[in-house]
Amino acid sequence: MKRRFIIQAFLLIALALAASAQLKKGVSRYTLPGKTGALQISLGDLKVERTELSADGPRIGVAAGGESDLALSIFIKPAEKPGPSSVCRDTWWPRTEAAATGELKTTLQGKRLYQKGPMALVEFFTPRFQSKTINEKSIHAYVVAGDLWIEIQLSKKQYQPHDQALFDRVLNSVEALPAYVNTSRDYAGFGGYFFAKDDYPGAARYYQQALDLEKKSAALDQRGFEVMIDELAAARLATHDLQNAQAAIQYGISRYPDYPLFYYNMASVYAELDRMEECIEQLRAAWKRRTNVLPGEQFPDPATDGYFRRFMKNEKFAQAMREMR
Repeated sequence: MKRRFIIQAFLLIALALAASAQLKKGVSRYTLPGKTGALQISLGDLKVERTELSADGPRIGVAAGGESDLALSIFIKPAEKPGPSSVCRDTWWPRTEAAATGELKTTLQGKRLYQKGPMALVEFFTPRFQSKTINEKSIHAYVVAGDLWIEIQLSKKQYQPHDQALFDRVLNSVEALPAYVNTSRDYAGFGGYFFAKDDYPGAARYYQQALDLEKKSAALDQRGFEVMIDELAAARLATHDLQNAQAAIQYGISRYPDYPLFYYNMASVYAELDRMEECIEQLRAAWKRRTNVLPGEQFPDPATDGYFRRFMKNEKFAQAMREMR
């Protein structure tokens, strides 16, 4: 199943894993599904190049870079044991060091372990990598936030003393939020991440959690809510979970009855149930509201949609299609 449309603004939210709407520009918040705690950090002019959320266990990886050639990576996993940030560092750093000096055959110089507020840090230089002179400075900062262990890696090749300000700006922005509890907005972000990867079981799992939380305490604006329900329904359709697809759509309509893709997805459900009359009725309801699509969306063409292929040779359905063109 392919996505029928693109909602760029919300997809960016999903890939950023649901940074809160209340955060200042350039500030990102990262958390894990089902865990308490979050990392809040200002990336400044660094641009996120890759975000990865593991499907087989709660893990996040983020990579970012910018014009300053400062490279940033963030790794977040469930805490392996209780204790402060130094416990995280003393558990994770030996593995990193062994990989760098062993598998990568890199020499680390000037290694220094120290504490800065709640962060435990390791600082070192890498003068050469393989046959190249890189004069790279690296700082690995370890943070504990609730159930989470977090590692922030910063590095700058051809380092000069004035570049320390780049490191300090990022590190000074780090804030651990140990009591943070996931909202529907966070789970919508997780769901959107997997939906963008065509992982529909994963998308359905997290979007359903978002919907369950949204019913208890609304956190999504109208745009985010409509996208969540639409993509949850599409994910349920893709896994042929028609009952839950229909339930999600009905709840969406109860909140925002003028959003056309709710009705379009309901038509898809009826098509899968081989109920042509109800399918046509829902397509007409969607067509009537077609101008209410979100910015960046296009109203789908049912004549090219595989869900309705079974009806295309039926004259009544074909006539309905002609009326909607």
